[in-house]
Amino acid sequence: MMHVSKGQTAAVPRRRKETDDVELALAPETLARWQFGITTVYHFLFVP
Repeated sequence: MMHVSKGQTAAVPRRRKETDDVELALAPETLARWQFGITTVYHFLFVP
């Protein structure tokens, strides 16, 4: 059993939801990285 001092809370693991994967996949940073990667490859293959 974990000992918790006064004023502290025990860390309780949060259950993962199915929506966590969707939120992660649609995160703005993830979309920006994909956009940068695709644009980089496109401009490497097709020089403007």
